[in-house]
Amino acid sequence: LKTFHGTPIYSGFTSFMDELVASGTTTEWKALAYDWRFSPERILADGIQTSAGIVDPIEEIEELAASSETGKVTIVAHSMGGLLGKVIIKKLQDEGKEGLIDSFVMVGTPQLGTPQAAASLLHGDGEGILAGFIVNAALARKIAQNFQSTYDLLPSPRYFDEVAEPVIKFDP
Repeated sequence: LKTFHGTPIYSGFTSFMDELVASGTTTEWKALAYDWRFSPERILADGIQTSAGIVDPIEEIEELAASSETGKVTIVAHSMGGLLGKVIIKKLQDEGKEGLIDSFVMVGTPQLGTPQAAASLLHGDGEGILAGFIVNAALARKIAQNFQSTYDLLPSPRYFDEVAEPVIKFDP
């Protein structure tokens, strides 16, 4: 979770959380890295594949809540993780376990979708890796067309009601 191909994407956050545990501010925290290419519903149904086996997010929350002083947990989620968090909370509600969640914090979660998903499907727009050296736009487009998460990120009808900025701009 701390790095992706050597880039320290979440290392600052994980260090911060480790410091909260060391200072006694919180008892425990757990990272649930998952394959964001799949839909949140599929992740919840199939679990999270790890090198140690399959992890059930609901069971993880139940275990963390059981060891928590309050009997509750706070979910902090980034990007697609916020969509997964919403599905997890809905499942807990369906099971009558919504009391296990104290707070839910989403950072950069595309709750209404994002026009970038459409651009990725159509053009591989902005998705090349290392300026196209590793993955060019054409390959990124082909890959995006096979990810359920790309379709989950398409702008929702509510997006068009709430966002004034046009989804597409044409260069005259």
